[in-house]
Amino acid sequence: MESITLKKYNVREIHISCLKMNTKGILLYSKLGYTPYEIEERSDKKKRKVALIKMKRKI
Repeated sequence: MESITLKKYNVREIHISCLKMNTKGILLYSKLGYTPYEIEERSDKKKRKVALIKMKRKI
């Protein structure tokens, strides 16, 4: 998806979001060079508070 984004849209930075309970996703994105820059409060299906971690990577 990154390569398509780079070719089609000529962006300088890619932003992604990952819920805090998705540990494997957070670790993968971190390994790929993404860094967290914001945490947003969200609610899950049972109306419990969860953290949405926003990450970005400069191209």
